[in-house]
Parts: sequence; C-alpha cells; structure tokens
Amino acid sequence: MAELATCLREGRTPDVVCISEEPHRAAEGALSLARAYCCAPIVLFRATEQTYLQRGWDLEIPPLTPPQEWLEQLARLLAITRVNVAASLDQREKSRVLREEAAATREQSRALRESVATLRERSGQ
Repeated sequence: MAELATCLREGRTPDVVCISEEPHRAAEGALSLARAYCCAPIVLFRATEQTYLQRGWDLEIPPLTPPQEWLEQLARLLAITRVNVAASLDQREKSRVLREEAAATREQSRALRESVATLRERSGQ
C-alpha cells in the first residue's frame, strides 16, 4: 500500500487503479487512498464476500472470474472513462471561451459607461 500511496501522492495519473482484495485484509484503506488522490476508475478484484460500508470502486470482479470476462469489462470501463474525460475537457474549453467572452463584454460595458459619463459631463447634464 505504501507504493500505491507514493505513486498517487506524486501526482501520477493512472488510467485505472486495480486493487486486489486479500482474504484476511479489507481493501478499505487502499480504496480510500485511491479515491483521495486520483479520479481514475477503481477496479476491485474480490477475494471474499466481505461487505464494505461505502462502495468506493467503479468495477467489481468476483473471485474466479475468467480473465476474458474481466478484461472485456475493464476495456468497457476504460472506453467509457475516456469518452467522459474527453467530454469534460471539451466542456472546460467551452467554459474558458465563455469566460473570456464575458470578460471582454464586461470591459466593453465599462468603457461604454465611461464614455456616456464623459459625454454627459461635457453636455452639462
């Protein structure tokens, strides 16, 4: 778990975090750590039927699931995540453009108000 903590605290951005549950140790610490330091999807490979207070993972792989099956599920999760990240980046860019346009409009409005005030002063109003 120390290695996971070091990687995540260094700001590395994994595509996915895979956590293998151990029969005699709950995965809550690793799940909390992953959620706290990255926004990548988390895959929990189950080894027990242990229940957790909070569901902190995006994909759960039951014990003895054939690799072909969980690899397909993982591929789908990554594809969905990439689409969501791309859409988020697009929205951020649109927001940035709108903020710039709003700032320019505010500046134009301020300049117009200033011009009107100057004209009123000159005309004696």
